[in-house]
Amino acid sequence: MFSPIKFRTETELHEPPFKISLKDRGLLIGSCFTAEIGERMRDLYLDVTVNPSGTIFNPDSILRLLRIAQGKEELRYREHNGAWHCMEMSSAFSSVSYERCEAMSRESIEKLRQRCEEADFAILTFGTAWVYRMDDLTVGNCHKIPQNRFLRERLSVEETIRILEETIRRLRYANPEIKIILTVSPVRHIGDTLHGNNLSKSTLLLAVDEVCRRCPGVDYFASYEILLDDLRDYRFYASDLCHPSEQAVDYIWNRFCSCYLNEDDRSILRKISSLKKRMEHRPLVADIPYEKERKKARKALDEIITRCPGLQK
Repeated sequence: MFSPIKFRTETELHEPPFKISLKDRGLLIGSCFTAEIGERMRDLYLDVTVNPSGTIFNPDSILRLLRIAQGKEELRYREHNGAWHCMEMSSAFSSVSYERCEAMSRESIEKLRQRCEEADFAILTFGTAWVYRMDDLTVGNCHKIPQNRFLRERLSVEETIRILEETIRRLRYANPEIKIILTVSPVRHIGDTLHGNNLSKSTLLLAVDEVCRRCPGVDYFASYEILLDDLRDYRFYASDLCHPSEQAVDYIWNRFCSCYLNEDDRSILRKISSLKKRMEHRPLVADIPYEKERKKARKALDEIITRCPGLQK
């Protein structure tokens, strides 16, 4: 007998120490991969707050945001090329008006503070161990300010462990029962060079692994390994060959659900997804009446949300 031929190595996911339910409120912070997963959660009506301060790539900047939200540090603002920028946040909070930049940034911090207190789970996605520092403090975004204004360096494994441990302590200070999932973004940062990107990801993986060993109730989800070792093909990347394709993100999202949601909750999400597709369907012939089917699907969707009070339509 010949052994069956295998053309890929499927990533085996361990049994996590906790599950997430549909009634749980979530906080997602981190790289642009966080936004991809968060978008799928929101699309299925899960109550999640995603990157309230914009996309944040490195773990030290995530920690700074939590410190600021807890009143331990202050936001910093810099003017460049006629616009004001908050150095802890993405350019989505920049403005030609200092007052508006400050108001949007503080509103974001307040949103983060409130969600930290009420979140049942948090997903932190780290994209890089490379950081840029201005005045000895890590920035969340350089805002195209000249590079000579920053000190660029790579966090060591020991520094990253210390940062992650304090991040977990601050999340649990706000909510002692919060469930925490750590993951390393599969997005390749080739601006750091391929070698630099690999060193960065290795730093993050080693630090996250050690922190999961030390901290009960903290789990690692292998999104990085799923894309690089399970899918392992450029057809699962977007046209820039760095970000995962939509199909790849869907696959990783399905693996996440199979890991952290029970079968009943997964079944409900599948029904919601199916009903939304029915509502968005457009008949091939324009004058075929389809509104009745849409209303039927909309009613069924409303009934599901009524039965699951944690869902947010």
